[in-house]
Amino acid sequence: MQFPRCEDSLLGSEPSPSLLMIRRLLAGARRPRALLVRGLLVLLALVLPLGLTACGGEEEISEEDQSAIATLLESYLPVLATGYASGDLEPLREYAAEREVARAFTRVTELAESNRYVEPTFHQLTVEEVVVWGSANAYVTTVEVWDLRVFAYGSAQLLGQEIGQSSRVKYQLKKRGGQWQVLYRELAQVLQEGEREL
Repeated sequence: MQFPRCEDSLLGSEPSPSLLMIRRLLAGARRPRALLVRGLLVLLALVLPLGLTACGGEEEISEEDQSAIATLLESYLPVLATGYASGDLEPLREYAAEREVARAFTRVTELAESNRYVEPTFHQLTVEEVVVWGSANAYVTTVEVWDLRVFAYGSAQLLGQEIGQSSRVKYQLKKRGGQWQVLYRELAQVLQEGEREL
């Protein structure tokens, strides 16, 4: 495969170091598949640092944001519990993005399809870590304590319960219009008795 020479391009008469590196990598590729793989690796090597620079790096979190994030989660979790128990997830929209509301709806629907519903009771939240990127994105790790009771759908028959369950939970948050919002919530780990840090 022949590539245009720098002199023939609009880039000028001197090839850039990046262009020379790309030419060397592509010249060494003997098969079309290897060429594609090398091309993708080169593209990632060149574009990824630009993307990280444009998005901003990890930042120190302000006390104001730290407080706002803790307040958001402490407000969101009881509403989430009520939504699971009642099936009414509309109140979540005040705290969560549409994607997260849809995920909760899917979980509630799956439980109903298996003739079960859950009555969670939120007790306690400890924020373990907050990492802020680009001043409007945050990754939060919490330890939460919940009581979980599972019932047969349409009755009060208790199928199972976990009282005082301590779990590590991961969140992705986004700041929109000056307010933090839950984009994603995932149970990362149910903690064993010795791992509970509360």
